[in-house]
Amino acid sequence: MNECSQCKVRIEDGIDECPLCGLPVAKEGDQDQAARPNAFLRPESELTPETQRTVRSAKIWLFEMLSLIAFTTGIIVFAVDFAYGFALSWSILPLIAIGFVYAAAVVVIALLHRPSLILVAEIAVIAGFLLALNSVVGEQSWFLDLGLPITLLTGTLIGLVAAVVRKLRLNVIQAIATGTLAAGLEVVGIEFVMNRARGELMVSWSLIAFACTLSAFFLILFINRQLRGRHAEFRRIFHL
Repeated sequence: MNECSQCKVRIEDGIDECPLCGLPVAKEGDQDQAARPNAFLRPESELTPETQRTVRSAKIWLFEMLSLIAFTTGIIVFAVDFAYGFALSWSILPLIAIGFVYAAAVVVIALLHRPSLILVAEIAVIAGFLLALNSVVGEQSWFLDLGLPITLLTGTLIGLVAAVVRKLRLNVIQAIATGTLAAGLEVVGIEFVMNRARGELMVSWSLIAFACTLSAFFLILFINRQLRGRHAEFRRIFHL
């Protein structure tokens, strides 16, 4: 019985690729196998029927778990607010936020093999979220001055992160590090947009946040390097 070199799942003899991540079973003389992206990043047309069923089952499971978490959290927030005044007041904002996080996650799950559509859909979700906030808490419209630029900034950074991850074939930990760095840039961009709306072109506090994310970026890469270099040793120590 073989073992997947990426996720360490045991693979029965006669199967050409891992049913979990889609990585082809390494064979002697084949040096290109490890460089192929896993099943969650490859186009669906390149997956075997067995791998397609595995990915589909994983997507359904993720959707069900996210739906359960979002529904449960929303019911709790609604019940706590409604119980004290028999009306919705402060709970409107967290309910909108829960809906935003849920929609953003569902878009990724549903369009996993269509990255270009994910980017467009995520921009639409973010724009809808900011429009909802503007309609609820905005005494005056701020969407064009703040919401739209922040939406475009976020979409641009998501696209850059996705392009870097696909181009460099980054693993999960490296992708998290890249996303962390992008989050720091997002904070700087948001402060710049906010200050520009007030007639200022300077940033201050966001640079501290960016420095923190930059430190986290290098720390995550260091952890990834240590895990890759001592993976077999850790598996023996912890009996994995």
